[in-house]
Amino acid sequence: MIHGRSVNLKKLESDYLPHIYKWRNDPELMRFYGLYPILSLDKVQEEIKTNKNLKNRLDFILLSKSNPIGMVWVKGIDWINSNCELNCMIGEKNFRSKVFGAEAIFLLLLFCMNELNLNKVYAKIIEFAHESHALVSHAGFKKEAILKKMVFQDGKYWDLFIYGLLRKEFKLFINSAQGQKYLLSSRQI
Repeated sequence: MIHGRSVNLKKLESDYLPHIYKWRNDPELMRFYGLYPILSLDKVQEEIKTNKNLKNRLDFILLSKSNPIGMVWVKGIDWINSNCELNCMIGEKNFRSKVFGAEAIFLLLLFCMNELNLNKVYAKIIEFAHESHALVSHAGFKKEAILKKMVFQDGKYWDLFIYGLLRKEFKLFINSAQGQKYLLSSRQI
């Protein structure tokens, strides 16, 4: 378990099937991730099992006081080039504030940089996900690319933004006043 002040990250297990099923069937939430609804708990179980067996993916349940409120995951872990894609999903509507998402991202970044020893973490964010753009920027990510009209959703093509954060930039962030607030509030790994 990775401990923070407001949230903890725990390796995803099938105990959380009903929560994941609920979140994956929330159309308002899923439009930010390009994921389709899951039709049954068995399909959720199958997806968790498949993802757990991948050597380039790690999934965590996001807990607030032992209550599941969302998920974070890294995928596409490239062990040779030392990078991965970071994702954060706050499933519970009343927890969708910057506080929980920001701390979850910070804890996952600590894990990626310190435990996985990665050199770079990146995020892909659809154009209309304004809060997600602000969230990763707040954590020190820099906008690196825009893939024009990459995603078709709601009858329209949207741009996909790529944000990146290098290990050396993350170290600078941790040493900044903003980074120190996160570091002091987390009990780390």
